[in-house]
Amino acid sequence: MPEWCRRFCLCWAALAVIAGLCPVASARAEEPETLGPRTDFVLVPYGNYSSDMGLGLGLNTAIYLREAGWVPYRYSLRGQIYGNFGGMQNHALYFDAPQLWGSEWRSLANVGYFREAAHPFYGVGNSTSAVVSPGLTRREDLTMDVRSWHGAVSAQRSVNKVWKFGMEYAMRLSSVDADPRSLLRRRQPVGDHGGFISQFEVEFDYDTRDLEMSPTRGVLGTVALRGASRLSGSEFRYAGLTLAMHGYKALFDLGPRLVVAGRIVFDGLIGGVPVELLPQFGGHVRALEGVGGAVSVRGLERFRYTGKVRMLANGEVRSRLARWHYGVRPVDLFIAGFCDVGRVWAEWAPDGPLFKVHPSVGGGVRLAYVEDYLLRFDAGYSETGLGMYVEFGQAF
Repeated sequence: MPEWCRRFCLCWAALAVIAGLCPVASARAEEPETLGPRTDFVLVPYGNYSSDMGLGLGLNTAIYLREAGWVPYRYSLRGQIYGNFGGMQNHALYFDAPQLWGSEWRSLANVGYFREAAHPFYGVGNSTSAVVSPGLTRREDLTMDVRSWHGAVSAQRSVNKVWKFGMEYAMRLSSVDADPRSLLRRRQPVGDHGGFISQFEVEFDYDTRDLEMSPTRGVLGTVALRGASRLSGSEFRYAGLTLAMHGYKALFDLGPRLVVAGRIVFDGLIGGVPVELLPQFGGHVRALEGVGGAVSVRGLERFRYTGKVRMLANGEVRSRLARWHYGVRPVDLFIAGFCDVGRVWAEWAPDGPLFKVHPSVGGGVRLAYVEDYLLRFDAGYSETGLGMYVEFGQAF
C-alpha cells in the first residue's frame, strides 16, 4: 500500500473514533428541560484531514446558560483550540446571545489567534504556475507565514420566516513573513508584510431550507457587501460584493435517499485588498476560501488560483443508504458524487480565455448523527491530481 494511502486510512480511522466521541460528549448536556435556569457544559474533540494540510486535531468546549423562555439558550461561550501538521493554528473564543436583552437581535462576538506557517501563494490570476524557482524548495518559494490576532462583533435579525439581515465589524492585526527569494517578495502584492485591517459588512439572506446541515429541499440566497477604509480604522481601502445561491431538491419523492444539491458563488473585490484576504469570500460563505481545497474545488490544490474576481459552481448528488440508531438517535450513512468548477480573474479585466475553467470530479461517504453532526470523507481529482479530505459538515 502506498505511504500516502496508508496515512489517509490511519487518519480516517482516528477521525472516525473522534466523530464517535463527539455525540457522546454532547449528549451529556441534553438533560430533560427544567423550569429553572441551568448551565450545560460541553467538551468535544475535533479532527480533520486534507491532502493539502495533513491531519489536524483540536478541542471545542462550550458553556450554555439556559432559562425557560429563551431558545435555544440565553447565552453561550465557546472555545476552540486547533492545530494541524501543515503549520496552521486557529484558537478562538465565541460569545452568542440569540435574544440579547430579550430583543429579536442575535448578537455575537469573537476573538482569536490564527497562524498558517505555509500559506500557499502561487501568484494572482487564472493561469498561475506551481513551478519552483531553481535553488529553492516549494515551501521557500510558494508559501508565506501569516499570523494574526482578530476580533469581530456582529448582530443578526430575522425579518420574517425566510429573510434575515446581519451586520458585522471585524478587526485583524496581521504580519506576513516570507523567504526573501520567494514569489511573494518578488511580486510584492498589496499587504505583503501584513498590517491592520478593519472592515464593515452587511448581509441579506433568503433561506427556505428544511435543514441546515443536510437539506433535502429549499434554497439559501445571500447578498453581502463589505468594505474597509480609513473611516473604519483600516490601513487598507477596498470593497467587496458576494452573491451566492444554494439549492436542494429531493428527486422522485425519495427524500434524503436521493438529493441533488447545487451552489453558485460570485465574489468581486475592488481597491487595495491585502494579499492574505484575496482567497476569502464574504457573507454566509465566509468559510469558503480560494479556488481549490476542501470546500471549493475539491481535488485542486488549496488556494491554487485567486484574484479580485472569483466564481465557483458545485453540483452534488447525495443518497442515504442506511440508517441505524445510537440509543434513540439516528445514525445515517450517505454516499455522494460531485463535480466542482472554478474560475478567477486577477482584476476586473480579461484574464485568459473566458472558458478556461478549473474543474474537478469525485465522490465520498458521509456519516451523520441526528441533524447536527456530519463527518465527510471526500476524494476529488483535478488538474493538480488527487485530493482527499476528512471534514465535519457538508461542503455546502
